Amino acid sequence: MSVLKGIILLMSLVLLTGCKTGAGRQQVSDKPNILIILADDMGFSDLGFMGSGIHTPNLDALAENGLVYSHFYNTARCCPTRASLLTGLYPHQTGMGWMTASDLGYPGYTGDLNLECITVAEALDKSEYNCYMTGKWHLTHERYIHPDGPRHSWPLQRGFNKFYGHLSGGGSYFHPGDLIDDNQWLEIPDDSYLTSAVSDSAAAFLEDHFEKGRGPFFFYLSYYAPHRPLHALQGDVAKYRGSFLKGWDRYREEKYNQQVELGIAGPGWALSGRDPEIAAWETLSDEEKRLWDARMAVYAAMIDRMDQGIGKVLDVLRKNDA
Repeated sequence: MSVLKGIILLMSLVLLTGCKTGAGRQQVSDKPNILIILADDMGFSDLGFMGSGIHTPNLDALAENGLVYSHFYNTARCCPTRASLLTGLYPHQTGMGWMTASDLGYPGYTGDLNLECITVAEALDKSEYNCYMTGKWHLTHERYIHPDGPRHSWPLQRGFNKFYGHLSGGGSYFHPGDLIDDNQWLEIPDDSYLTSAVSDSAAAFLEDHFEKGRGPFFFYLSYYAPHRPLHALQGDVAKYRGSFLKGWDRYREEKYNQQVELGIAGPGWALSGRDPEIAAWETLSDEEKRLWDARMAVYAAMIDRMDQGIGKVLDVLRKNDA
């Protein structure tokens, strides 16, 4: 997390955080602006500064000017992790012990964010914060995700003042199953790409916030990227075609060495062995290598596009001296 004139930024999963120390310490106001950025299913070492080969200058800058945590724990599932992140509770206390696909008949497994818990947005709304969210919600039971359904567990009913994104767990990046503006169900534009739409709406929300001179804000920028399916824009993919032909064995070593250099991995830690179900790269045919390079290029492009969007959001903050 980096501090931009008192703004607190969190990058979940990689969890970047920071505040200046010593003579360079920056004072944070009594009610600092807060921005949480969540990436979905991204590998721990898949940012540029970790030696991934993926171009992520904006997130790399946050890491360079902030603090990088070496340990992070979650529930290994999407919905429970999100429920804990937004409430500070164990997921079973929120009703989200499993997923939004089923109500298993027990209070901890309703598949819907219950009314006994309070989200950080609901708490901050009472402290004169403006609370915004763009992106993936995934805390509403699937039976409630339709235009005429009850909305008790939608973002605006759980403390957010503005929302643009999708309630469901995801799907196509070009034609997601649902797209919501506040509580309004939207038609999907033909030229839409979900990651870009989430970033652009986040930047627009912040521009409006500053133009109207509102008070402190809490912003939850929740990307679906780079969760499957692997969908990316052709221009972004083209940047990476051929970039990963040296193979996963080589990249594992390079990432490991980079983490030792960063102090994330101890110098005495051995690199774990390759999964026995994964073939050695050099045993693959040239055709197989090209196929895997193409898949990795799409995955890299998804992260690249997310980083580009984060750059737009950070530009708005800098422009407004936030």
